[in-house]
Amino acid sequence: MSTPAAAPSTPVQLVASLRLVALVVTAVIVALAAVLLVVVLPESGTGLVGLGVGLVLGVAALVASRVVPPRRAAPMVVDQSQQEVLAQVRGSAFVALVVVEVVAVLAFAVSVVVDDRGPYLVAAPLAVVALLLNATSAPALRRHLTHLESAGVTSGVRL
Repeated sequence: MSTPAAAPSTPVQLVASLRLVALVVTAVIVALAAVLLVVVLPESGTGLVGLGVGLVLGVAALVASRVVPPRRAAPMVVDQSQQEVLAQVRGSAFVALVVVEVVAVLAFAVSVVVDDRGPYLVAAPLAVVALLLNATSAPALRRHLTHLESAGVTSGVRL
């Protein structure tokens, strides 16, 4: 039985762990594109409606991955240790990761259902951009930390 991953104790550990997760999620999105193109829809085309649906899903990933994580419940304790604050920042980053991955999987499903490569081929690159900009980048982590600080948390953490 595996044990849950320990919360990062330093900002450097947080950034390193999130880079690894971002790499894995990006690899999954690329692997889904390969499966879609080679196995699921090898003979399918790309229509204008499919491209439009993909654009809408991709923009949804960009917007939702930026808006949803700060909407999480406010912290209960005002004065927290650095490790507790980093765990909350990591949690916000993971919420953004989940939002991006859900949109990518939804775009994959739509592509399969409508027999059109367009939704996934447009939404997937936008999902990767959303992942890098709004979930695991240094500015995104600072945004998550700023949101916690605006809710009253003090810890002295600097990202």
